[in-house]
Amino acid sequence: MCRIFKIIISFIFIATTTYSQETKRFFPYKTLKIIPHKRYGKWHSVSNLEKGLIIEHKYYSKKTVTRIQKNVYDKHNNIIYEIRLYDIDNGYKVDTIFRYSNDYDDQNRLIKKRYHFGLIENYSDFNKNSKPRLITRPDNKSLFFRPLKEELEYDSIGNLVKEIHTEIEYPSSKNDTIKKYTITINQYKYDLFGNIIEIRRQNNPKIEYPIIMTGGLPLYELENFKYKYNKDGLWLKKYWIAGGRKILLQKRKFEK
Repeated sequence: MCRIFKIIISFIFIATTTYSQETKRFFPYKTLKIIPHKRYGKWHSVSNLEKGLIIEHKYYSKKTVTRIQKNVYDKHNNIIYEIRLYDIDNGYKVDTIFRYSNDYDDQNRLIKKRYHFGLIENYSDFNKNSKPRLITRPDNKSLFFRPLKEELEYDSIGNLVKEIHTEIEYPSSKNDTIKKYTITINQYKYDLFGNIIEIRRQNNPKIEYPIIMTGGLPLYELENFKYKYNKDGLWLKKYWIAGGRKILLQKRKFEK
């Protein structure tokens, strides 16, 4: 189960990275509504945008607001606070749920990120586009399901095309004192708008696919995606294609 969670974290990371590449095209818009596939639950979100950045999220279950969350950025447009303003179970209460401390070098490149729960990420070996080719995390209990090391490759326009994750399998019992390492390799292809159209996964030791996920779609060794775009090159519909199926994974609606 631990291994599966690591794969999910890997996918979330690349999804987030690709999402941030759209911010320049977000500039004309004030709100963004996201509706995921029904297998992820009957919820949706509405985000307020400023200068292409997501400032506030509102999460809904049908028509009921369940959570309101705010993002605070530094001058480099990296998040330093994620603040919960409202929760359906606790009402209105300002609560910092994530806090980040970022260090930059003399070229304004992010070189270290510290999380409030103790995790540290170090970024190094930058390419000519100031993209880090190596991310390392100290081996401690705050590592959770994150890789110990990530080796990254990019194409000529900055898209992440390959990542090699070195991960730790923590002992499953007190008597298991031998530390084991696993390797996950993800390779990506993109369309002209910089969105992922293919994910290819490899693992050592080998993992049998598909992996059935509770409350979500199964994970496949090879997955493809197709998109429907608006006139500004922002996708409005995202389709997941794998295992002989094509499913509308997510819908988005932008308003100016």
